[in-house]
Amino acid sequence: NTATTNAINELRNSYNIPIIGIEPAIKPAAINTKTGIVGVLATQGTLNSSKYLESQTLYPQVTFINQIGYKIVQLIENGDLHSQELEQLLRSYINPMIDQNIDYLVLGCTHYPYLLPILKKFLPEHIQVIDSGNAVAKQTHKILSNANLLKTDNKPGYAKFYTNKNVEILQN
Repeated sequence: NTATTNAINELRNSYNIPIIGIEPAIKPAAINTKTGIVGVLATQGTLNSSKYLESQTLYPQVTFINQIGYKIVQLIENGDLHSQELEQLLRSYINPMIDQNIDYLVLGCTHYPYLLPILKKFLPEHIQVIDSGNAVAKQTHKILSNANLLKTDNKPGYAKFYTNKNVEILQN
């Protein structure tokens, strides 16, 4: 999310390959909200990007409660996903949104779907959580299909992952 919201136009202008953008999925939340109040938990880079700020203006009838997820990515990457510290941090960010009557919570970072089990502990059932994973998968399929780039040979594929973190932490 952070990289895309800040660099997608430059990347698309520089490379002649399909580049699938990812940004917080505020559109489905804005369209479907009943309270008119949507919570967005994202990185500072995403929330301060011109692309994100511009996307909010498309929904003037919606109040977006934007919260920077300070320290969340670091805790996840350090393997502290199930720590009391992370749960307390999340509660401190999300409970004020709940108090302001959000009915949608948008997870605006690719790390944040890992938070779903923690969020389910304390989010009221009526609050819908949205992350952009499914939308990105659909858009990727559409672009690959339109460009005739889908794998059709029925041979096993492979994946190669790169990381700048400790592999053992990421495997947990």
